[in-house]
Amino acid sequence: MTRLLLPMACVVPSGGCAMDTTKLDTPIDVAAWQRPADSEQLLDPRAVAPRLPNGDYLVDAVDPTAFEQAHPIDLAAVLQLAGSGAIEIDMARSSAKEAAHLADAQQARALPFLTPRLGYFRQEGIAQNTSGNLLLVDRQNAQAGAGVDIVLQPSEAIYRSLATVRRAAAANANYRASIDATLVRAARTYFTLAASSAQQAIAGDDVRAAQELLRIESARAAAGTALPASVARATALLAEAEGRQQAALGAVAGNSAELAALLNLRIATPLRAKVADAVMLVQLIDASQPVETLIDRAVRQNPELQAAISLIGAAAAEADLTRWGWLLPELRAGAALDQFGDNFGGLNDREQYYVGVQWQLDFGMASRHEANAERQHQAELRATTIRNQVITAIVRLRAQVQSAAARVEAARREVDAATESLQLVQARHQEGAGLLLHVLDAQAALSRARIGLVTAVGDHNVAQYSLLRAVGGAR
Repeated sequence: MTRLLLPMACVVPSGGCAMDTTKLDTPIDVAAWQRPADSEQLLDPRAVAPRLPNGDYLVDAVDPTAFEQAHPIDLAAVLQLAGSGAIEIDMARSSAKEAAHLADAQQARALPFLTPRLGYFRQEGIAQNTSGNLLLVDRQNAQAGAGVDIVLQPSEAIYRSLATVRRAAAANANYRASIDATLVRAARTYFTLAASSAQQAIAGDDVRAAQELLRIESARAAAGTALPASVARATALLAEAEGRQQAALGAVAGNSAELAALLNLRIATPLRAKVADAVMLVQLIDASQPVETLIDRAVRQNPELQAAISLIGAAAAEADLTRWGWLLPELRAGAALDQFGDNFGGLNDREQYYVGVQWQLDFGMASRHEANAERQHQAELRATTIRNQVITAIVRLRAQVQSAAARVEAARREVDAATESLQLVQARHQEGAGLLLHVLDAQAALSRARIGLVTAVGDHNVAQYSLLRAVGGAR
């Protein structure tokens, strides 16, 4: 018989007898995850921008179709696409909807159900009447009617419904956690793409500088004013720069494919990051706050912690079901009205009623309760583990943000000093007063400084996004 639960199921904290799934279909707002408008530009983007064949810098004002047919994309577009098209978010949304529908189904079992009946009966041959006489019979009739069956289970209504609602809340929190994780992953992949693009451009500058040095040294060697070793050294520098350029090209292609897959785009579509973002410092959360403040915010807002706490509630409800549920009796009642004969003139020819109360007691009750109590304990341990992981992440990421910020400041000063040094030694070398070795050292120092700045900026920005996720996202 189909079970029916008490309307008491509607008293569980679910916002009504039906779970609200409309918020799951609301477009994701990524505005709070965007780069603030006052973000600091640390370096002229042309210093890390690819160049067109004619030598012009490829910056944002240049026609994007003029460079390798790559599709330009910036951080704002990446976050928007991740929020609207990432498969991971769609899967988490679907799981949250599934849990909500299961909670609705559990609560809906508190409604009565009808049992329409249609039947046909035929008997032919020997039959025995109540007096014991054997008779030859040939009869048939039809049956039609309807009934109402009710099974009232207060324990199921209270505890089982509460458990399903808690699981739905956990699935909803996991959906929010999936949004945060996907946006952070999208930002990290984008910054990696921007950094590899900047490193490609830096290697391209080194190639052009090495080509110019090789031209100058070859001319001097032909005129007898330079040693053959200088030409060999310039040739080696050119080969090394070309190797770094090819490695950067491969990294750009790989990072582009990874970003396209994350955004659910055609993986064959090459993406070109906005080069200015490689040297743009993002400030999403103040890492100078006391770590206790950040942890307190995480305890209140982190969706992974909220999901773990909701699962504790679900396990506790199931433990209470096996602890106290047997005390509440199960009420069964029903009524059926039907007509039995050769016509359907009325539905009151035959009436059936039943009512009963029962308790379920068996020798496995204690074991079932102990199993549910262990599940509750396991849920509490998982929540504690997640809390410890969140606290550890906050401490680590806060330190990473502060360390990266210091590295960014040091790298910026290093870039300024290396740029000035290269300009001085290049001028002396062109006048014939400087050594090639000094130019090579200055060029290598500037490349290292630029790469160090790009790396530090990327590490800082990724740590900012990761820290924002750890404390509970932009809520």
